[in-house]
Amino acid sequence: MALINIIVALVGVGAVALNSHPDFPPLTASYFYESAEHGEISARFFGTTTILFNDGEDAILIDGFFSRPDKNKILFGRLSPDKARLKKIVECCIPSNLNSIFVAHAHHDHALDAGFIAKLTGATIYGSRSALIVANAVDNTELKSVLNAPLTNQEIIRNGSVYSSKNNKFKVIAIETPHSASLLSQDSIDPDFRFPAKITDFRPGENYSFLIEHESAGILFVTSANKLSDALKGLKADITILSIGGIGTETNEYTRVKLIEEYWNAAVKATGAKVVVPVHWDDFTRPLGETLVAFPYVIDRVDRTFATIQVLAKRDGVAIRFMPTNKVVKLAPQ
Repeated sequence: MALINIIVALVGVGAVALNSHPDFPPLTASYFYESAEHGEISARFFGTTTILFNDGEDAILIDGFFSRPDKNKILFGRLSPDKARLKKIVECCIPSNLNSIFVAHAHHDHALDAGFIAKLTGATIYGSRSALIVANAVDNTELKSVLNAPLTNQEIIRNGSVYSSKNNKFKVIAIETPHSASLLSQDSIDPDFRFPAKITDFRPGENYSFLIEHESAGILFVTSANKLSDALKGLKADITILSIGGIGTETNEYTRVKLIEEYWNAAVKATGAKVVVPVHWDDFTRPLGETLVAFPYVIDRVDRTFATIQVLAKRDGVAIRFMPTNKVVKLAPQ
């Protein structure tokens, strides 16, 4: 009985820890609010690194992660795309001019839903071999009954390759960049991957960041936070969308600040960006219908990361702007 009480107590402590979040973004945070005109870039943020870019003629989607399974499913269950939720998302929020989906890597918070979204919309999906294995796993489950046609519009991403949207309004350059430090395997995904899948089945394979070029702005989207070395050397951007999850876990303050500064210098200072949009800061086990909150303290310290990048932004004359959740806003340089 004593052992049972100890186990119950540990579970209770763990539950409390997983529900203790930093107050983030801070109350003083600045947001994008202005509406975009036709031909300008609008952006719609759905949490994590899922963002829809649209200029009225072409629309492209990064990742497309909407199912957001809860903690119990992630820790103790198996994961599949939530087909009912995805159908509602497409009906309410995905425009008919969506023609391209770019997947950063094959972890569930990036790749879980991309294949199903591609089938529902007819968009071409671009990703690593691992990401496309996840996308095609849609055809091996009950999800196949929703749309019987196989996933045919797909292309494996190559480092440095350039991709154009249907009407050539967006040009997307794929750059292989390191994934953030993780307790999960950093290997490629198994070719026989199937849904439903355990969280440990989602192995990232190669990770890609994206330089999105448009006549109104150049946007660098860094999808995972880590030391970048020379991966982005020579690239220029007006706006950097900067993933900040996973880089604040280092407990040694000097080491952590140094790592964040190196990351910032490569993704922001060297590229000439004057606006930074933090992403991948939210607890992706919470549904989009709820207010997004930061990762729990025990998972990450995005508050520490943000404190450091605020200092760096002031040093370099860079504005930090957040995107409201599931709202269409104009994404433009200062």
